Amino acid sequence: MGLTSERDMSKNRLQEKAQKSRLKFPLYSYTREGSDHAPRFKATVNFNGIFFDSPIFIFYSTLKKAENAAAEVALNTVEKRRHKAAALVSSENRSACMFKNRLQEKAQKSRLNLPSYSSTRKGPDHAPQFKATVNFNGKTFKSPTFYSTLRQAENAAAEVALNTVEKRGHNLALALAVLWLFLFLHAWLYPE
Repeated sequence: MGLTSERDMSKNRLQEKAQKSRLKFPLYSYTREGSDHAPRFKATVNFNGIFFDSPIFIFYSTLKKAENAAAEVALNTVEKRRHKAAALVSSENRSACMFKNRLQEKAQKSRLNLPSYSSTRKGPDHAPQFKATVNFNGKTFKSPTFYSTLRQAENAAAEVALNTVEKRGHNLALALAVLWLFLFLHAWLYPE
């Protein structure tokens, strides 16, 4: 029995990716050219509603090779898109993650209980959406909308909490500054 190359397994790998992602199985179609004794095939695969063709200028001697070539194109394209999306999400997560960290640091510095999170989930298993709530210092703050990951939802709730708490802190600082200015001016204008 000969060794099977990774290219010959592309169809299997694409089907496994569909199963892991809880997507519909890939559907293949093909075109056939040439005579009966020397057929040539090209294939197209429908993966998650997107069509991928086997390379344009290459015809394959068997349908299996053509389908594997189309599956390989789909895998490579999906992988490139995943890496681009992961880089984007990664940079978004780094900045968004800071809100949860900052909220936790604020609780620790102020000797308060750590924030606690809860969430609601909606949508199908393959595309869930999350909305989060954070309890911080006796108050509840909610993420403004639904997010594609729980982490994003929790970070959005933490951002709302931080913005609210910091705004109150700024308002309090402003009120104290105005009070101090009033007392200073009063003492200067009306010395005893």
